[in-house]
Amino acid sequence: MFNPLRSFFVIPLHIATAVLVMGLSVPAHSACVDMGFFKGDKYIHDFSEDVAVVKETDNRYTFMTRFGRPLNNQWYEEASGFSDGLARVCYNGQYFFIDHNGEEAFPGERYENAWSFQDGYTRVVRNHEAFCINTKGETIAAPQWARESK
Repeated sequence: MFNPLRSFFVIPLHIATAVLVMGLSVPAHSACVDMGFFKGDKYIHDFSEDVAVVKETDNRYTFMTRFGRPLNNQWYEEASGFSDGLARVCYNGQYFFIDHNGEEAFPGERYENAWSFQDGYTRVVRNHEAFCINTKGETIAAPQWARESK
């Protein structure tokens, strides 16, 4: 049966390259890579800023570059895609951010919870206190909703 949506999706070259290098194949029904796809025991999430989150079936996460190489040799309990040049990860129950080199963006900074960056800012929780930081790791004044909740 003809599906016009499937006919118009094109896999960008950098995604196709990563798929080939990793030995992955994209079945016809998952030609829209934006939704991610399975390969064996791995689930490849969307590419964001040329890096994809890879989830193993044992719930470990890592990152793969558009060339199919690991970003770093680290495994995380949780990971989010890159946004504003940083990715949120969790290791040993603590959240922090990494950069495109796979290095900690703000060395030593750990949070009880964190969200992905959007428009240069994100919300984090430390010592049960919520506040915002920018992409340099600088604390920004608590948002209005946090001040009103006390």
